[in-house]
Amino acid sequence: MFNVTKWIKSKLSIEEQSYFSKYILPDFPFDNRDYDARKNAIESAQKTRKDETSAVAPLLPRIRAQVHFRYNPNKTSTRDYKQTNNRCEKQL
Repeated sequence: MFNVTKWIKSKLSIEEQSYFSKYILPDFPFDNRDYDARKNAIESAQKTRKDETSAVAPLLPRIRAQVHFRYNPNKTSTRDYKQTNNRCEKQL
């Protein structure tokens, strides 16, 4: 509701605000950002992402090598195909 109210006050004229005010819930006497549960949830999510990244990071050189091992032959064959195709078209 905080973001909706903020958007309405910044984007709508006074007349439009008064019209839409009947469709908006009243302001709550509290804000969820004041509670520790929100902070704990954000920290927990950040820790989970960091742990998952840390688990993959040591494998990145092997993954990169495997990608290049598969990519390079494909790139070479595609280049050779295009060159051959261009030569054939020129001969026609």
